[in-house]
Amino acid sequence: MSELADSRPTGAPLAYPVGHTGYAASGARFRRSVADTAAHLGLPTNSVAHDYWIVRGLHGIHKVLDEHGEIVFPPVKPRTPDRRIGVWGFGGGTALSAAWRITERYSEDIDGLLFLDNPKLSKNAIEKACGQVAHAVCDACEAVHHETHGRNVKVTRIDLDGHSGYLKMETVPQHGFDAAFDAAVVPRVVHSFIGQHAADLLEEFPELGGFSVPCVRPMITAINKLDALNRRAARDDLEGLVARGRDLYDLWAITQHRQHADGVRNSVADLWEAAAGQIREPVARPNGGYAHSAAFRLGTAANDALRDGYTQAVEATVWGRVPTFDEAVDAARSLDQA
Repeated sequence: MSELADSRPTGAPLAYPVGHTGYAASGARFRRSVADTAAHLGLPTNSVAHDYWIVRGLHGIHKVLDEHGEIVFPPVKPRTPDRRIGVWGFGGGTALSAAWRITERYSEDIDGLLFLDNPKLSKNAIEKACGQVAHAVCDACEAVHHETHGRNVKVTRIDLDGHSGYLKMETVPQHGFDAAFDAAVVPRVVHSFIGQHAADLLEEFPELGGFSVPCVRPMITAINKLDALNRRAARDDLEGLVARGRDLYDLWAITQHRQHADGVRNSVADLWEAAAGQIREPVARPNGGYAHSAAFRLGTAANDALRDGYTQAVEATVWGRVPTFDEAVDAARSLDQA
């Protein structure tokens, strides 16, 4: 019997959902895999199970989008062409781990960017495009209920059987990237923690990984993270900096891959406005680059808050190498230092 099963009182509910189909419906077999993978990585069992459901949701996206993430609406009138809305890509910290293998960190959300072809698209068209991707996740995960909110960021909270709000998906519509960068999204193969630990299961249970989804390039993810930290520091949002401590680890991890780090350095001056412009009240990139943000300046309240958040994030979510805070700050500054 698995360690997880031993730790539960008789009849007590699991801390994570079990499904009616797929590997999650295999009972003790699924629980053993969760416990074995958690022990291998040094992560809580709940994190490993949650990662399974995230990747299972991505498998739903794999079924409805092509590998380039194109979202196309059927023609409104007969004999007129289909209408391409834009391109959706899986991004954020979860993609850096599950798809790019850049980080060794558990991340709990499905984050996406919707690169729009036309900045004048109607609100309804954008909501429909975001909804198409969200519904694919809900269907794949046997959601019992879901709700989407948000004006600039479309946030979908997904209830699974017995677990309210268990999954969260965010899609941020993006304008202005097409002129500066014409390949923001590329196909990448994703794997769950269980799929990486037990590759022999992939053929029987394809939702564990080994399939491709459209993914945002790490350089765009890095620029978004630099902007997020700088914006909170400029507004003295110390709680926000604590909550975003994971971003500093992700930025450090990107610097460990020269191709991606150079992509950030070569593009940040051109792309930062497109990244910051999606926010209702954007904050300008500091003179001389993000290296001069108060978030990265030792001795500031913003830097102290980021230190607290970084310490909490790496202790709870990272299973690989953990750089010191000062090392991570120096790495992040190196991505945009004039």
